[in-house]
Amino acid sequence: MSKQNDMDYYQGRALHERELASISADASIARIHGEMAEHYEKIVAGAKAEAETLPASFGGG
Repeated sequence: MSKQNDMDYYQGRALHERELASISADASIARIHGEMAEHYEKIVAGAKAEAETLPASFGGG
């Protein structure tokens, strides 16, 4: 799996967890979904930061 595919996957997971958090009737379950979304978003942010530090010849910006 490429780094872009990884970022797309984790961004999709984050969006899905945010959606689940917004529709969860139980506040503790909504909080857990929110925490999971934050975890996925941190993974995406880290991958983006890493990609920005790479030379262009290695896929960086």
